[in-house]
Amino acid sequence: MITSRAVFLFAIIASCAWAQPVPAPEPESIRVPDGVPTLSTSHTLSIDRVLLSPDGKRVFTHDGGNVYAWDFETRKKLRPLSAAASSRKGTSLAEFHLITDQKRLVFGSDSVNYETLEPFKTWPELTPQASAWDAKRKKRFWARGSREEIMFGELAESKQAARASRAHVIIKSPHIAQNHAVCHRLLVLDDGRLLASTNYGVFYIDPDTWTITSPGSEPERRVRPLMYMDETRDVKTATFTRETQSGGYVEGPQGTLILAESSLATKRTKLSLVSAKDMSPLRTAEIDGFLTYLGTDTFDPANKQLWFKSGQNLIALDFDTLAPRDSISAKKLLLKEPHAAIGDAVPVPGSSHWLIAVGKTLWLYDVATETPLGQFGDAVPAFTRLATHPTNFEFLATDDQGLAKRVRFLPNGIEVTSAKGNFSSFAYDPTDGETIAHGNSASPIIHFSDRPKWPVEDFRLPQKAASDTRGASANLIYSQDGTRIVAHSAYGVTAYNLTDGKRILNQPGSQKWLPTGRQITAISPDNKWIVVYDGDKKLIGYDSERGEKAWEQSVAQFPVLIYFAGPKTVCALVDGQLEYRSAETGVIKLSTPLNGSSFAHATAVSPDRKLIACAGSSLFVYDPATESVVFETKTSGHIRAVAFFANARYLVTAGADNLLRLWDIQEKQELCSIALFDDTNDWVVTTKNLRFDGSEKAIDTMYVVKGTDIIPLESLFEKLYTPKLLASLLRGEKLEAPAVDLKKIAAPPLVRLESADGARNLIVEDDTNENTRTQDSLKLRALADARQSTVAEIRLFQNGKLLATTIGRGAQFTENFEVKIVPGENIFRAVAINADRTESRPAEITFTYRPKVSAPIAGASSPQPTGLQLHLLIVGVNTYKNPKYNLNYAVADATAVKEKIEAQTKTIFTGVNVKFILNDQAQKSSITDAFRELSAKAGPRDVFVFYYAGHGVMTSDAKPEFFLVPHDVLQLYGADDALRQKGLSSAELLDLSKLMPAQKQLFILDACQSAGALTTVAMRGAAEEKAIAQLARSSGTHWLTASGSEQFATEFATLGHGAFTYALLEGLSGRADTGDGRITVNELKAFLESEVPEITQKHKGTPQFPSSYGFGQDFPVVIKSH
Repeated sequence: MITSRAVFLFAIIASCAWAQPVPAPEPESIRVPDGVPTLSTSHTLSIDRVLLSPDGKRVFTHDGGNVYAWDFETRKKLRPLSAAASSRKGTSLAEFHLITDQKRLVFGSDSVNYETLEPFKTWPELTPQASAWDAKRKKRFWARGSREEIMFGELAESKQAARASRAHVIIKSPHIAQNHAVCHRLLVLDDGRLLASTNYGVFYIDPDTWTITSPGSEPERRVRPLMYMDETRDVKTATFTRETQSGGYVEGPQGTLILAESSLATKRTKLSLVSAKDMSPLRTAEIDGFLTYLGTDTFDPANKQLWFKSGQNLIALDFDTLAPRDSISAKKLLLKEPHAAIGDAVPVPGSSHWLIAVGKTLWLYDVATETPLGQFGDAVPAFTRLATHPTNFEFLATDDQGLAKRVRFLPNGIEVTSAKGNFSSFAYDPTDGETIAHGNSASPIIHFSDRPKWPVEDFRLPQKAASDTRGASANLIYSQDGTRIVAHSAYGVTAYNLTDGKRILNQPGSQKWLPTGRQITAISPDNKWIVVYDGDKKLIGYDSERGEKAWEQSVAQFPVLIYFAGPKTVCALVDGQLEYRSAETGVIKLSTPLNGSSFAHATAVSPDRKLIACAGSSLFVYDPATESVVFETKTSGHIRAVAFFANARYLVTAGADNLLRLWDIQEKQELCSIALFDDTNDWVVTTKNLRFDGSEKAIDTMYVVKGTDIIPLESLFEKLYTPKLLASLLRGEKLEAPAVDLKKIAAPPLVRLESADGARNLIVEDDTNENTRTQDSLKLRALADARQSTVAEIRLFQNGKLLATTIGRGAQFTENFEVKIVPGENIFRAVAINADRTESRPAEITFTYRPKVSAPIAGASSPQPTGLQLHLLIVGVNTYKNPKYNLNYAVADATAVKEKIEAQTKTIFTGVNVKFILNDQAQKSSITDAFRELSAKAGPRDVFVFYYAGHGVMTSDAKPEFFLVPHDVLQLYGADDALRQKGLSSAELLDLSKLMPAQKQLFILDACQSAGALTTVAMRGAAEEKAIAQLARSSGTHWLTASGSEQFATEFATLGHGAFTYALLEGLSGRADTGDGRITVNELKAFLESEVPEITQKHKGTPQFPSSYGFGQDFPVVIKSH
């Protein structure tokens, strides 16, 4: 019986909730600005919901706190949508759905047009647990639970937002005291009623009268009283049926509801199918295992089956019998997260493909072939710790998944070294940086490595006593003179004297949590005092000479930074105050405010102890001496880690967007962002004005978003690619902003590639997309659509190598190609370029050529295979018509390369065709004639190698172009017309490469400059490298070059060769081999990039850095000599 006192108390509670519209925090903007270089990072939490837009172009994912929009075709992230949702600590699953008649995606209190991603602003701010869209009434009904009650209301498309957001009915059950009330689902039934599935039970609501009725009171159902209050504040009673703790009912097909109730005791799931009209049971079944709902409609009408998820599997049940019928395993998608379960799955209409969320990753999966087709987003590490080198531009970064990267800035790019392990902390030896110490959270050992050999261990020290195996340091620091090292974790503090290896301190810790990303361990300049935060709101000072605790002092919060300002003064940044404390007693001597520092997640102090960096959602750099902010900026995402470089002018940060960023404190600006990748040593550098540089495989990961268009930076290669970009920025060069206006630039063109001769000679096997041919020729058709521009060019590649180029015209353009195919796989790729020189995403089609085998004729000998041919064109120029350009070792270099390749290719190729051109014979006509002669002998499966030793320059006029300089060129600079007449241009090299049928091509340029020729500047060197990179990319070939024109391609009498060719010969002799006895192009690249700087540093005192560009197939050049 409900007493009057209970009704009175309930009325008081309800009236308080009734007094105001449903409250909501002030939202943040969900818009992300267009035109910012980015890459596709995946979720940081497990994905629990996936939606596919009706047109199949957009995918939306939800992880409890974040909502991302993806482009289905490219599998790249368009933008995060959940700033407002995440500010409210997540969006409920029931509040993540599509309203198709309004093209609306609803998440929490926000909604966007799922085609344009533009936000709707017609609904008031609200954070419901569940909602339902009534297409007939054009209303959105909502439910929102609190500790002991659930409110229901409506949101009409009305300007009366405050009225529309009021609760119309509030329910409360005296039988669920102290439990949080939850509305699992809110459904609009065909008869217009609402069905609410809550942890109170299941009941109907009439949204016209806001009365509540029970589904019925069959004997097997539990019936309990329910109190509810309508808008007149009259307290009424009703009954409800069966409490559900399993997520409630979901809407089934044909006017049904489905309830899945799993039992931990029996490890079985009871399925109930009931009528939505009156909850009458239709059928039930019990299934082995735990079955839970998918986030989307679970019914497959074509096959009349219901889909559920169960751990790492999808299970299909027959609708008529509820018996298991089919299953899909996600085990092939568990490479990165072996213990993850399926979060959600969505079938892609009209195909055998599914979108399956496993852990933090969304996959496109072909269930017919059980093949992963790719993941959404790039595998990019989320770095949480940084440590910088004491003298060089180098740093170490590690994430929480055991991945570490050593990143070294070079004049021609970035060198990345990766290691897998359990890295909890890093420290460079501060004296020279040549030793790296790291801690392992799973081992009580401090590991030491020589920097060039990292992560190979050189020696180790035990951090704790041998019996203590509870992990190593959260913080690892050297003393300023490098003679001490301190390891600090929740389990204690250990310090060593590195001059004799003796332990000087070993004290237990509080075993309380210690924050990461903050420097909370410090050692005094005289090595006497060690101060740490112990995790229990205490600062503790240790006397390292005595090996004992000297003092402890309480702090209000954990400090975000601890460092020594002098031998006897330790500084602690606590709750926005920089406290200067006595190193001997810990007593505060002085305290000054640093506004904003209390919210810092990551902190660092400059090597000279003059600046402090605090980072979170903003980045602050303070000068404690003047108590002023030196630099302040809002960041695009939360910063996890920050570190100063040696000169304190530059900072590196690791952000929540998984990008590393460099900051110039002096110029008060972001210098660039750096993207690194989980499984490779690739890298990309980008600037806000869209310039970029990077390793060839990684460049296509970066893009900008214009509206809902993905514009890869690679598609603007000709305008935006900037070799040596990072080195130029660090030199302080003022690079002009490229002439790219995203607001005006047309969207990238579209291109399609298809067979133009139907099914002639075509075999389709196993109902797959593999096209198998029995003849060696076919016709292809490329169809380009420039959208808002005109088609300027279509390029066709075969197996990576440029096959044909055609000039386009008009907004739509079609070109037919007749091509020869080689035995085995032939991958054709088409790229369209518009009038803005913006490239399309490539279109690909693959054919497999299987020649017909004729029956043998009796008595006839078997045909001999033609084999593979090597075509070798070697050019060396020592003597020029103008003697001031003469070189010393070009001929020796060319001769040695010719002999080396000829000697070590006999077992690879059945024949070698060589054209050898030296000195005064090396004129433009003779070089191009040699190209054509070798091209006439070459076949598609052959290999072509071009080696050139001589001068190479850029013109300095309005249309700069790269040229090889033959013997009879009289002037390198200032006579561009003569150079164009007698030099061999990059455009001509492109045409000659296209003419050469061999699909595997390698160009090696030891293009150097004499002292008399060195009249250019660094930017011309960058332009030269860009020209070569464009040439390699346009032709689909590999290029190895000695240096840019700001460097000598150094020659040494002691070596008898130029430095580049000397290293090349060493690599060809076998030193470049990684183990299989074959030296490939990519192995040569890696060897030259590491060896040439060492040789030039040793013999000249200044390193020379070669460059390499490759966009074709890797292939062996020689066999290792014995």
